Amino acid sequence: MSYGEFEDIDVDRLVWDVPYRERVKSGIEGRRTLSRVRRAADWLQPDGSLSFATAFQPIVDVARRRIFAYEALVRDLNGNSIGHFFDLLGREDRYQFDHLCRVQAIKDAVRLKLDVGLSLNFLPNSVGMKNCSLERTLAFARQAGFPSKQLIFEISEKEGHEDLDFFAAYIDSFAKHVRMAIDDFGQGYSGLALLAGVQPHMVKLDMALVRGIHEDEKRQAILQAIVDLGRRLDIDVIAEGVETRREAQALLSLGISLMQGFYFAMPAVDELPQVCFKDLAA
Repeated sequence: MSYGEFEDIDVDRLVWDVPYRERVKSGIEGRRTLSRVRRAADWLQPDGSLSFATAFQPIVDVARRRIFAYEALVRDLNGNSIGHFFDLLGREDRYQFDHLCRVQAIKDAVRLKLDVGLSLNFLPNSVGMKNCSLERTLAFARQAGFPSKQLIFEISEKEGHEDLDFFAAYIDSFAKHVRMAIDDFGQGYSGLALLAGVQPHMVKLDMALVRGIHEDEKRQAILQAIVDLGRRLDIDVIAEGVETRREAQALLSLGISLMQGFYFAMPAVDELPQVCFKDLAA
């Protein structure tokens, strides 16, 4: 898959090169650079930053009392979620914007001197797109001086996989360079069929499985089975959406040490939230 007549547009250059971006917006680069790419240029402010902000939320290793990574989340300039914005975009616009958000997150991580993992989401069917592929994101990270060993790519649950065999082969190959995760495992398209097809380094449990886990024996049994499966397959398990101390304690008792949620820190724009470990469940 490619952008066809739009594949000559350098998406990353839109971020760095202001005169180039203005030429794209005005159509000087050619009659083909119309609505789709012009809209992409409109996502950028005059200084080259996105008209959306990167919010960072820590992923905490509770047992080791340290921050394992930060997930980069996309917010509007007021700090609100932009999930509705994705729904308004066409197919290729969505993938292009997805890539630009990863680029902006890497820029912000470098500026903030992030020295742990950086977790970035991606839409599965973007992997074959020339201008929006993970290779393009990885190349940008190297150009920006961000170590690839710190990158974690999360497979979004928001869409299915048009060719699972191709996708699985791609992920297995790419996983040699960076860490891969299945996001929101147990929800949407992130289920056992995907896990059977790919070999990620970690799975992130959907918050619906985590919420109120301390008082739900059925979900405790399900999570224990996932933890046991992870151990057999050498896959780390991360619990998302942890909001209370009792949830964190229950997850620890099930063997889950990597956690993310409001209990530890809210997402913050333009900063790396810290965690007060002395107050955490032990």
